[in-house]
Amino acid sequence: MLGFVSGGCAVLLLAWSATVCAQTVTIRGKVSALKDQDLIVAIPNGEVKATLTDQTVVRAEQPIKFSEIVPGMYLGTTATKQADGNFLASEVHVFSEDQRGTGEGHRP
Repeated sequence: MLGFVSGGCAVLLLAWSATVCAQTVTIRGKVSALKDQDLIVAIPNGEVKATLTDQTVVRAEQPIKFSEIVPGMYLGTTATKQADGNFLASEVHVFSEDQRGTGEGHRP
């Protein structure tokens, strides 16, 4: 499960990943509809239709309290580098254990 904390506000989103031609595509948005194997996701500039298969991985974000973050959790942050060289986090993501080791590192 993926948690999301942002400036004291909680947002419920869907993160969907699928392998298409050996490429992973991630769609983040709000679920609009589900009909048979077709999932419709509302994104900022419209809607996206995703056909679900037995290989599709669906992860949902849910709010958690800052006090629920404990040592050993696999975390990621959205952060901005400050003038003093430190980073100021605007979001903290709590990833599931099966995601540990994927996508680690810092990206500008």
